[in-house]
Amino acid sequence: MRINYIEQIDNLIKKTTALHGTYNGKHASPEVKAKCKACLASANNLVSMIFAKRISNPYSDQLRSVEALFVIQDYISYEHIQICTEVLINLKNDIENGLVETLEDKVTAENFDDFLDHAEAYYNDKKIAQAGVIAGVVFEDTIRKICKKFEIEISGQKLENLINALKTENYIEKTKWSRCKVGAAVRGTAAHANWEELDEGSVRDTILLTRELLGEFLER
Repeated sequence: MRINYIEQIDNLIKKTTALHGTYNGKHASPEVKAKCKACLASANNLVSMIFAKRISNPYSDQLRSVEALFVIQDYISYEHIQICTEVLINLKNDIENGLVETLEDKVTAENFDDFLDHAEAYYNDKKIAQAGVIAGVVFEDTIRKICKKFEIEISGQKLENLINALKTENYIEKTKWSRCKVGAAVRGTAAHANWEELDEGSVRDTILLTRELLGEFLER
């Protein structure tokens, strides 16, 4: 399961494009201003999810500049929303052309513990969405590597099926199986970009559980 970044970007492009021509500078209605701010915040949040470990990137830098102008000037201009739309279009094109290395591309190439440290840092900073995305990715890849180690077929299998297979083969006990189901829920929620639904306690336990699984099965 991969986060459908393109679908999320397309949805935001539609929202920002719909706002073109609906405002009149400083005289925009509070409702329109709120929609503009919400689109900018959503765009910033999505970009931070995609880039995860790289705090500075050209897409975030441009979006933050637009947000700063909005705060300073207290109004949205056509140029502000146009910039937001163009940033999203450029990001989509770059991902489709393989020019952007996303979190899920990087996680299998770097040390899992480093990513979990990063997820924990986000968690401690109360950035639950970012923590949940990273923890979910590492959790799923950990489960798949454990299954591969024990020669459990992983090709085309959903995460939930792999967790059940580990329990059936007695590699994990019932308590850990139940915790793994929570981890799968965190992964699924993050993968569908329903970040507001991420539960703080579940994200924390997913981080802890993944560390336990790594120590028990893969760090020997």
